[in-house]
Amino acid sequence: KEQMTVRLRLIFWLGLWLLNACAPAGLQAALTPEKLYQKVLPSVMTLEVKSQSGEKFIGSAVLALADDVVLTAWHVVADARSVCAVFADGQRVNVIGCIDYDGGRDLALLKLEKQLPYRRAALGRELPAVAARAYVIGSPKGYDFSISDGLISQIRSVKGFLQYQLSCPISPGNSGSPVFNQRGEVIGIASWTKAGAQNLSFAIPT
Repeated sequence: KEQMTVRLRLIFWLGLWLLNACAPAGLQAALTPEKLYQKVLPSVMTLEVKSQSGEKFIGSAVLALADDVVLTAWHVVADARSVCAVFADGQRVNVIGCIDYDGGRDLALLKLEKQLPYRRAALGRELPAVAARAYVIGSPKGYDFSISDGLISQIRSVKGFLQYQLSCPISPGNSGSPVFNQRGEVIGIASWTKAGAQNLSFAIPT
């Protein structure tokens, strides 16, 4: 009888674990903003960029796809002579090249000089719903690793492809910032804002 009880308990907990592991993304529990920030912060970086003419400016990016692959906006690095990634814990890693880019969609994949295990962010595989909560972490006006929140205001075709219209506040320095859903998955990369408007920004779906 005791063995049967133990087996039933094991089956119950195993089933519960499998249900959670295999649950559709939309059914997985949302994180509080505090827990989300703690979870994803190791993957977020500030990019210190020096242009071909020697001008210095900053952007943002996220470690994704592999332990040495950075996802950012192409316009952040399009004219770069050198790029250094700076993480929240102070670690500095040089970017050694561009793996690939899409100038039309304003996305770029960069390669770091070394792998950084346990930092990589997960990518969202589904389109979010309109009005879903979204979070942006980046370096607005140089205030690095700042988080802002808002909504997916709309998903619309701009320049011939889908983009996320966001209500999250985004400023210069946020270009290339990851946009996270409530589960801490990267769903987009901050690209541009509408001049003369309030909180009218756009991100490229990952």
